[in-house]
Amino acid sequence: AARYARRDRASALERARLAVVAGCDVLPICNDREAVHIVLGNLNTEASPAAQARLVRMRGRSEGPAELRRSIQWRDATAVVAELSRAPTLTLSEGRS
Repeated sequence: AARYARRDRASALERARLAVVAGCDVLPICNDREAVHIVLGNLNTEASPAAQARLVRMRGRSEGPAELRRSIQWRDATAVVAELSRAPTLTLSEGRS
């Protein structure tokens, strides 16, 4: 298993290179910190102007956090989360079924 893991991490760089060549703008590497370091340290590529424009468009265009927190939707959502987060009251009764 360890040999496979080493080989798999080493191929993360090759998979990242192939993804960039295929036109990917984002290269998610999940749950493998070593592979992230390998790719970031060795993937020498510059984003094209088109890729940079796509990344800019992916950024959120919402209002700021203060405006969001004043909204009715925010208040409703936080009330639901608070209600669902409350620990239930447990009543234990010995010997009763």
